[in-house]
Amino acid sequence: MISRRWLRCSLWSLCSVIVVLSGVHRGDARPNYKKAFDSCYAEIAKKNKTTCNVCHSVGTDDKKIRNHYGEALAKELGEKMVKDDKKIIEALKAIEDGECRSGKWKLRLEHGLAPCVCGRGSHDCGVSESHTKDKCPTSLPR
Repeated sequence: MISRRWLRCSLWSLCSVIVVLSGVHRGDARPNYKKAFDSCYAEIAKKNKTTCNVCHSVGTDDKKIRNHYGEALAKELGEKMVKDDKKIIEALKAIEDGECRSGKWKLRLEHGLAPCVCGRGSHDCGVSESHTKDKCPTSLPR
């Protein structure tokens, strides 16, 4: 016969598993954004492996934090989780004339560089807090 203690432990274990699994957050990966970027800028995709850092700030795992390019893309798209490749490509083309402290995005893209290496509001490319744009290793040659 099943003891009450075993039944109670089983019930608590089951409840614990349910609570843990309900708290697991599935990532909001946007592979169609990467695919659209790679199709628009095939040379960059061949030369460098494009990552989430095209649109998101370097140095953080929080994908809610976007760089200037990512903010412009989100604004141009106007909605979250866009799945229409044509609409994403149109938005990428619409913002390519933008710029930030990293420089003009179109020029950087033509040189095979990420469009923005800034953090949100400050020029943060992971070197040091005291560096300038001229010292940034991802700056364009003058």
